[in-house]
Amino acid sequence: MFERSLTADQSHAQAWQAFGVMEMQAGNFWTAKTLFECGLKNSPTHGALWTAYGTLESWKGNMSEARLLFAAGIEKCPQHIPLYQAWACLELRSGHVITAKRLIGEALTKDK
Repeated sequence: MFERSLTADQSHAQAWQAFGVMEMQAGNFWTAKTLFECGLKNSPTHGALWTAYGTLESWKGNMSEARLLFAAGIEKCPQHIPLYQAWACLELRSGHVITAKRLIGEALTKDK
């Protein structure tokens, strides 16, 4: 189903994201990564793709890579509040409470 959707429209960001999340949840991390990268190549301002890709890297234990992805996503999609939330959760789990608070504060200034 996802393959047909993406064959018909490669810029369909939601299809890339949903397909990638499905693969991520199935433990197919390499496939999920490839799908997120393809999706971002076609739709670089889709916040949910950045959020999902950053989440994938945090699941894999690649916290530095996850941070880079969340930061890049916020640069491209500064109004996408879930990016801030996902990054803040990563920081909180890592014991970086001040950074998490800063990110939530930034999110609150965007969500008016």
